[in-house]
Amino acid sequence: MLKSFLGRVLVFMSFTMVLPAQASEEEAPVKAVFKVDKHLLAAQVDFGKDGRCKASRGRTLKAWRVPGFPATIPHFESCTTVSSPQGGTVEFRIVVKNPAGEEVTSVNGVLELGEEGSKGSASQAINWDDLEIPKAGKYHMVIEVEGEELARYPLRFSRSRKKRSSKRK
Repeated sequence: MLKSFLGRVLVFMSFTMVLPAQASEEEAPVKAVFKVDKHLLAAQVDFGKDGRCKASRGRTLKAWRVPGFPATIPHFESCTTVSSPQGGTVEFRIVVKNPAGEEVTSVNGVLELGEEGSKGSASQAINWDDLEIPKAGKYHMVIEVEGEELARYPLRFSRSRKKRSSKRK
């Protein structure tokens, strides 16, 4: 009788020990986490010794003054560093949106964040040539990785002030 009782207890214990293992196998995979470590705009960008973005010519840009609208913005560059504890190859997208949130233009690409399962980061530089801005206002540069918005950076476009004539009569 003691033997059959111990047998039932062992069967019950092994059954309950199996259940948590089965439940964890059925759980959804862990969602990847991404972070924008650095994002900058400048006339020209470069990478430091550590592979991170830096402005190599002039200062960083946040605002443009133009004679009128619609405006064609002259060449500038952006540089974005993205990291993830999971590593891997990911799709990214950088979108310029107007004040109403509508897409003006975008760039798609792929980043290699190191071996799958290892912490890694990567930087991507993009040349922006002849960006067309239809009207003055606060626009945004939106950084997306794997379809998820990670960050939003303001871009301000305004009309330059007219210079007053200094001639006196």
